[in-house]
Amino acid sequence: MAQALVTKKSIYIGDLLLHYDGVLRTYKLKDAHLPTSLQANVPAIDVLLGATCEDYLNLALGASTHFHMDSVFPGHNRHLDFDEVEIGAHSWQPKLDAIQDQISDLDSTYAQDAEVVAAFADQIAASGDVFALVAAKVAVEKLRAETEEAAIQADVDSNQTVADADRQSIRGDFATADTVVSDSVTAEATLARQEEAAIQADVDQNQSVADADRLDIR
Repeated sequence: MAQALVTKKSIYIGDLLLHYDGVLRTYKLKDAHLPTSLQANVPAIDVLLGATCEDYLNLALGASTHFHMDSVFPGHNRHLDFDEVEIGAHSWQPKLDAIQDQISDLDSTYAQDAEVVAAFADQIAASGDVFALVAAKVAVEKLRAETEEAAIQADVDSNQTVADADRQSIRGDFATADTVVSDSVTAEATLARQEEAAIQADVDQNQSVADADRLDIR
């Protein structure tokens, strides 16, 4: 029986098949699956739970239909009876290549950041004093910030000056308008008093004429 588990290019161990055709491949017997060769020739055989390759060979021998592993599991049925298990470079090398491609993409994406870090490291190495280098960079940044702040303040001051001038102009316009209105009111009041005096004089004159007429009548 032990010889039946070894063929020219295959070794059957439990529910595993190791096959070599220039590349070593490993296959696992499908769960709850009756070998395809037995399905056609021994229809009465039931699926064996947890069966091994040897178990199905024994069933075939008992039915006198198959007498060797390669006849129970012929190569053309291998994909029907087994699932390939990944081992060896032929299966994992493509995945490693894919991972390497992803790493290369990441390196390309972050190359600029890496170059910046490398340049900074070179500057530190060249300066010999990291604290002096940092202090110099801080001083440059401080000067830049102060320059920008002064420019912003100058712009704010300019806007404030313009706003003050606008407010002063508005106040002047209001003062002029007040003067015009006041002068107009004063002129109207004077004219009204003059007209009132003229009317009163006319009334007085009419009264005098009326008084004279009454005297004449008496």
